[in-house]
Amino acid sequence: MKTSGEQLPIFYEQTFNNLNNGDLNNQDSWSGATEYDVQSTLAYEGTKAVQVNALNTSKLISRTVPSFTSGQMYFSVRRDTNGDGSATLFEKVVV
Repeated sequence: MKTSGEQLPIFYEQTFNNLNNGDLNNQDSWSGATEYDVQSTLAYEGTKAVQVNALNTSKLISRTVPSFTSGQMYFSVRRDTNGDGSATLFEKVVV
């Protein structure tokens, strides 16, 4: 059980800084729509970020992480303030 002020260990972290520019597919086990690209023109944390060109349609990409009972996942995310739309992270639990 987590106590006040205690940090749980990070079991998966992705800032995208160490990935190659270009399609996110097949990098760090990501798989899905080809509209997700690692780029270094605009970043949130560090030197890179993922940009998605989804226009008016939903585009999905996913990555499986190792099983865990407690801890943190960390993704560095920034939403384009000049565009419409939203970003949503889903957690899929397999038992």
